[in-house]
Amino acid sequence: MPEHLLCIDIGNTLSKASVYAGDRVVETCSGPTLDVARLAAWKHGYGLNHAMLSAVSDNPKLPLDDLRAMFTLHYPKQVGNLPFKIAYTTPETLGADRLACMMGAYVLYPDRPVLVLQCGTCLTMDLLADGSVYAGGSISPGLRMRFKALNGYTARLPLVEADTEAGLSGDSTVTSIQSGVWQGYLSECEGMIGKYNAIYEHLMVIITGGDAAAVKDKLKMTIFAFPDLVLFGLMQMLKYDIEKQ
Repeated sequence: MPEHLLCIDIGNTLSKASVYAGDRVVETCSGPTLDVARLAAWKHGYGLNHAMLSAVSDNPKLPLDDLRAMFTLHYPKQVGNLPFKIAYTTPETLGADRLACMMGAYVLYPDRPVLVLQCGTCLTMDLLADGSVYAGGSISPGLRMRFKALNGYTARLPLVEADTEAGLSGDSTVTSIQSGVWQGYLSECEGMIGKYNAIYEHLMVIITGGDAAAVKDKLKMTIFAFPDLVLFGLMQMLKYDIEKQ
């Protein structure tokens, strides 16, 4: 097993990359585009040869030729015989980030059912059920997407920023939008977690993604924040793939 491993996550909004030594992050970077020069420096500094790459879409700005020249690339959906079962009926459409979260959840809590909330561009909830079975989940609009939809699909509602202190009722159009979106978003999270808790005993709930910290502070239930669960899961998949070769 190489001493250091590289994982790259190309999301809808940000591109992130981290170097791992064991389960510990030793270097990380993020931005709207991937910093290829930084990756090249990491390659020489840490002797990197393998990289796990997750991309939510075929981004034309993704420097695949550069990455292939530097690393042996691994892809989440090409990792065979994962240590958990996948019950998703359309695995070809399953997002690599959701799969990586399930790998991370399995490693962290191999003997418990786990619900993972990704609070990013979309709000996804995915369940690793009893018996280590990925049972699927749900996808709904993320926080900013909701604000954009209200603005884009109406004639007069303005595009406003989120206010995580917004109360139950707004006293203007702007604060009413902020209240409706934020309180509705929290209620969706609380309601869905409650439904899963009613079905699965000893359920672990992990929250990740760009809005995770703000959401966790407002939810009145026990949940665990793991901001970089996708990258952690990608790293575990890369270790698993290398060991299987």
